[in-house]
Amino acid sequence: VFDGIFAACLYSAEAGLVAGADILGLFPVFYCLTQEVSLVGSSPELFRHHPAFRNDLDPRGIAGILLTMHGFDGRTMYRDVRRLAPGHVLLARPGAMPREVRQYVLPDSDGYRELPLFALQGIADRAIEKAVARHPPPEGRYAQLLSGGRDSRLIAGYLAAHGVEVEALTVGRPVVFVKPDLLD
Repeated sequence: VFDGIFAACLYSAEAGLVAGADILGLFPVFYCLTQEVSLVGSSPELFRHHPAFRNDLDPRGIAGILLTMHGFDGRTMYRDVRRLAPGHVLLARPGAMPREVRQYVLPDSDGYRELPLFALQGIADRAIEKAVARHPPPEGRYAQLLSGGRDSRLIAGYLAAHGVEVEALTVGRPVVFVKPDLLD
């Protein structure tokens, strides 16, 4: 349900809160659940500004960060804040204890181990192309926020190759797109 989305939160009075992150866990989603409120954000620092948040430190969370330079087992430096595990969604339903539920398991394969780099590049290229072709509906206007990094430029190039016209949104200097056939 969250295919291709960095983070998503859905809420309804009947179903409660569903929060999910990217399936690999590369981009953090933190949550803090209290009796009064459910807080979800990209940084636990955001929670400090909510009146229901208790700023209690978690010594075990801090020890995990100091020992591994990362959070360990979903713990953070704050006692009531957790990091959503890769491939999981957070379900906070009315009348039930909130829980993390696995939605995706990264497939494990040794099938690519012996392939040369150019073959792996081709596999990655086809996978990205297929994902990009799958997401934009055929009709409509599209805009993409370009950070200037490789990922946003790469996606813009794949979209252009599929004939999807995208208006680039940037902060700073304007961006000029070159059609792929002009690069030959």
